[in-house]
Amino acid sequence: VPVASWPPRTGPLPRLDSAPRGLAELEQAGHEHVRPVEHQGSVRGAVVLTKAPGEALSSSEARLLDDLVAQAGLVIDHVGLGAELQQRLHQISAQATELKAAARRIVSAQDDARIRIERDLHDGAQQSLVTLALNLQAATERAAANGDPHLASALVAARRQLSNALAE
Repeated sequence: VPVASWPPRTGPLPRLDSAPRGLAELEQAGHEHVRPVEHQGSVRGAVVLTKAPGEALSSSEARLLDDLVAQAGLVIDHVGLGAELQQRLHQISAQATELKAAARRIVSAQDDARIRIERDLHDGAQQSLVTLALNLQAATERAAANGDPHLASALVAARRQLSNALAE
């Protein structure tokens, strides 16, 4: 796919979004100087040098063209590596976002469980223990009124232990 020309062409240059053409097609189109751009054994593109029909390349022009083609392979490879790196960074960023969301869900679930346990303790066990404390207080008063100081003392100690448990 043509991407650049020098010097700037006044005539028609195929559009940048035109379909890719193979090396054989470029050579058949009348271009006498077509060089494949290769890097690590694979063709990455081509450089086409247009001269007047029948005009040959000088030896210095041929060396310059060969050097340009060799460097173009490196440039194309580095551009491809940069694009690949960008894609990987985007994937890593997406994964990090997913991990953060998962961590938020876990923390939220733990908070919900903690709140549920606190509510169950407050609404269930705490209410039962408060009722038991009131019953012990009533039993202590009855034991004292009936003249049983040992039972009253034992009930006071039990009520004290229950108060400590409620405080905890």
